[in-house]
Amino acid sequence: MNTEEVKQYISKGLYEYNWSDEFILQRLSDFGYDSQASQQLLAEARQKEYISDNNNESSPHGWLVVFMIIMSLGALITFFYNCFAKDLHTTYFGNVWLKATDVSFGILILLFAIYIIYAIIKRKPNAIFFAKGYVIAIFVTNLISLIFGAANDSDYMHSPSRTIGSLIWGVIWFLFLIFSEQVKERFPKHFRKVKLMDWAVLLSIIYIPLTCILIGIFGSSGAKMALRQVADEINANIGYDSPFDFVSYEEKDNEFTYFYIVHDLSVADNVRSLSEKDLKILNSNDFNVDNQFVRDFLKTLKRADAKISYTYIDEQYNTLNSVSFSIEEIEYGISPEKKREWAADRISHQILMENLQCPMQLDEYTTYNSCTYDKKNNLITYNYTVSLRKKDLNLDAFREIANESRNIIFEAVINDFSVKLVQPTIELRYFDKDSNLITNAVITQNDYPTDNY
Repeated sequence: MNTEEVKQYISKGLYEYNWSDEFILQRLSDFGYDSQASQQLLAEARQKEYISDNNNESSPHGWLVVFMIIMSLGALITFFYNCFAKDLHTTYFGNVWLKATDVSFGILILLFAIYIIYAIIKRKPNAIFFAKGYVIAIFVTNLISLIFGAANDSDYMHSPSRTIGSLIWGVIWFLFLIFSEQVKERFPKHFRKVKLMDWAVLLSIIYIPLTCILIGIFGSSGAKMALRQVADEINANIGYDSPFDFVSYEEKDNEFTYFYIVHDLSVADNVRSLSEKDLKILNSNDFNVDNQFVRDFLKTLKRADAKISYTYIDEQYNTLNSVSFSIEEIEYGISPEKKREWAADRISHQILMENLQCPMQLDEYTTYNSCTYDKKNNLITYNYTVSLRKKDLNLDAFREIANESRNIIFEAVINDFSVKLVQPTIELRYFDKDSNLITNAVITQNDYPTDNY
């Protein structure tokens, strides 16, 4: 045998019969080659990877060419569709990493297909390995799309019928690469060789998009997308008994907002006058609801590092007032002590504003003189003067009048969230024209309902 025939003989022994190096060197020694020449022939046979069948030099033809054409067209369509046909905000809810998943997959699949065509034409030892990997990658992608509901009739590229068709063709082409006589002749098993780098390239097509999608789903971008979906779901299921009118999530401000429409003009004026602390007292209880939806929602807010806000608007959608809660306030809540402190401050301010209107004539005999709030003792005192002397009054009848006034005041203040939260003792004091105490009427903490803030 000449040198080329010896190399083909060695190559066939290596890749078809799995001969060991020691066995080959012994055979070469039997043929009269010394140790140095034998080592060189073995190295060259490994490097050039000779094929014993000379008929394999023909160009690809038949179904192998059809496979390459379909693969190249599919890769081109996937590349352009993934990279250019999908809108970032409409398709991916503004999630850059989910967009990167499709873009990276489209680019990698196109590059992969180009190399596979080159490898088949040039008869590279890794050609069939990569071709099978390509078919498997497309098959798995379509299967995931079908299982997890990404396939839908509104999207032709991912319609269920097209996806199922792609799965069937994937099986057909995989079987073709296994059983095709042309593939077997052009790429005999002893010729095929897969290196560690080939596995790395194949796995990169999986790991790069997978990494992007995991970041997109579990990172802040995924949380922001989830908040948009939550907002859409809440708005689709709002009923007549809902405490708010609609919600929205603005990614630009990273803020999830509850909207309340105020229809009554007098209420609108009151809403405008509320301070930030007042609004936080009114709305902070939403975080304390113990159910799975709220717990999951708050976790998503934290992952997105988002704020939550409550906005009051009139019927023309003009903003009347708004308040935002930070991550810390969302996560840890506002303590009851802090809320009571804010509510007490609000009561002090209300009392101050009310005193600006005093004294106030209530009827022919009674004047409303002043109102005080003792924050330390949590006591509100209303002071009235009657323009008569105590001895001239029917005290039993007057006590009934005082109790009626007490009930009227209680009904007026009981719905004030600050009063409900702090539950102050309220005392009405009536003095005669000589500043003698006629009687008093008291509202104690026992009179308040238990459903306080």
